[in-house]
Amino acid sequence: PQSGTALDENVKEEIRAFKMDQSKVKVPWMLLEIVQNDDRIDVVKVTKKAGPSDNLETLREELKQREVVYFVLDYEPSEEKRAKHNIPKGKTYPLTCFWSMETANIKLKMKYSSTVGTLKSATSTLKTYLEAHDFDDLSEEAIGDKIKNF
Repeated sequence: PQSGTALDENVKEEIRAFKMDQSKVKVPWMLLEIVQNDDRIDVVKVTKKAGPSDNLETLREELKQREVVYFVLDYEPSEEKRAKHNIPKGKTYPLTCFWSMETANIKLKMKYSSTVGTLKSATSTLKTYLEAHDFDDLSEEAIGDKIKNF
């Protein structure tokens, strides 16, 4: 029997493409969830990608519908933060996040948290990792604290 949860064969390529093509949407993001593949084995798979009209608000709406999920986000600081820290307009910070509501099912939390290492290795080029349990953890201040040189 397989221990842990593997990545779907396309995840690394989809993350690489996400990092390379960040021009199509203002705040691009992707959701990654643990699902069963055709062989009935649990795998981490991209289940939703941001579209042209999506933004941080639509990501929040998606998160409200899920107790536990991973996502990658290309975060762009607000105009105020850019001015304060002399960050050029258009500069973004790709990050990986483990979203786990405080009220989430404990078995589901454990299933996802046991796979964090595998996901981190696949998203290592995104550098910043964030764990969030409520929307305060996804505030600009909280994200800024996690991003180096911010």
